[in-house]
Amino acid sequence: MPAAPISFSASLPSLRATLPGLMWSGALALVALGLGMAQSLIPAAVIAVVLGMALLPLAPMERLAPGLKLSTGFLLRSAVALLGLRLSLVDVAGVGLPRFAALIAAMLVTIMLCRALARHLGLSGEAGLVMGAANAICGAAAAFAMAAALPERLRERRILILSVVMANAVSTLAMVAYPALATLLGFSPSQTGLLIGAAIQDMAQVVATTTPLPPEAAKAGITIKMLRVLMLLPLVVVFTRSLGEAGEMPRIPRFAVFFMVFCALNTGLGAVPGLAPLYEPIRAALVQLSGALLLLALAAMGLSTTLRSLFESGWRPLALFGAGALTILLGALAIAGCA
Repeated sequence: MPAAPISFSASLPSLRATLPGLMWSGALALVALGLGMAQSLIPAAVIAVVLGMALLPLAPMERLAPGLKLSTGFLLRSAVALLGLRLSLVDVAGVGLPRFAALIAAMLVTIMLCRALARHLGLSGEAGLVMGAANAICGAAAAFAMAAALPERLRERRILILSVVMANAVSTLAMVAYPALATLLGFSPSQTGLLIGAAIQDMAQVVATTTPLPPEAAKAGITIKMLRVLMLLPLVVVFTRSLGEAGEMPRIPRFAVFFMVFCALNTGLGAVPGLAPLYEPIRAALVQLSGALLLLALAAMGLSTTLRSLFESGWRPLALFGAGALTILLGALAIAGCA
C-alpha cells in the first residue's frame, strides 16, 4: 500500500488537540539533537527520523495526529521561510554572471533529469522533483520546500524522508571524497572550494569541509553554496507552478514569499552597522528556531512512517538520488575546472 501523503493543511487546530503530537515530536527532536551533538557520525536529522519510526508502534496515533499534522505542515513551512535569514544578497553578489549562469544550468539539469528518470523508474515525477531539489539546491531544506509547494495529492512522505536521509549520507561521504578528488585533479584552493560548494548537498557539510582548507577555498565554497540556497524558492516555484489542475494557476506559496522577504530583510539590516547589536541576537535566535522546527518536522514524519512503507519502492529511489548526486557533481566539476 502506498505511503500516505504528507498533510499541509492551512487550518490550525486547537492547542489542546495538537499538544500531544507536538510534545512527542519535540521530545524526540531534543533527544536527536543531544545524540547528534554527542557524536559527529550520524546527523541529528537522521536520528530524529529513526527515533520516530522506532517509536511508531508505541505511539497513540489518534491522539498524536493533529500535532503531527501541524508539525509537518504549518511549522515546517515556517521553518523553511525562516531559512531566508541565513542569506544575504551582498555575500553572493561577487560570484559573476558566467559562473552564476553555469551554476543555474547545473541545478536545472539536475532537477529535470531526476524528474525524467523518476518516471522511467516507475516513480512519480514529483518524487523526482523532491530528490532533484535535494541534490541541486540544499539537501533536506530543499526537499522540504519542494514537498511543501506541491499540491497535497502529490506529496509522498516516504520520498521526503528518504531524500533527507540520503542527502545527509551523501554529504557526509562527500566531505571526504570531494577534497580528495580536487587534489587528484590538481585544483587550486579556490577551485576546490567551488567544487565543494557547488556539489555538496548540505550547507553544514560545506562549512565543515572548507573550514580546514585555505581561506580562499572556504570563501569560494561557502559563497557558491549560499547562491545555491538563494535559488531555493525561485526554482521550487518554477518547477511546481505547472502542477495544478487543468485551467488552474497555482499560487506562489506564502512561505516562498516570506523566505524572500526574510532574505531581503537580512540583507538590508545586515548592511547597517549601527543595528548589528540589536539585530544579530534576534536573527541568531530565529535561525536556531528554524533548525529546531525542521528537526521537529522530521521527528513527526518518523512517527507517521513505517519502515516497510519507506522501502516499498526498493532500490529505485536510491538509484534516483544517486543519479542526482552524480549530475550535480559533474556540473560542479565543470564550474570548478573552468575557474
